[in-house]
Amino acid sequence: MKNSVELPSDWNEIKEKLRRQFSTLTEEDLWMEDGNQDELLGKLEAKLGMPKKEIYDMISQIEKRN
Repeated sequence: MKNSVELPSDWNEIKEKLRRQFSTLTEEDLWMEDGNQDELLGKLEAKLGMPKKEIYDMISQIEKRN
């Protein structure tokens, strides 16, 4: 994983799929302010108990299915 993470441009679609997959995620959990993707991944890491790399890979897989 790169130091600077770049999430997909269709983030709104992907975050809805994440919310369906993980019912504990809220809109606030998935909010990305000013493109701060590293902070977003940190919040997801804490909430889901998964490493950032695994979360990033999961998001990449969702993006490929779109």
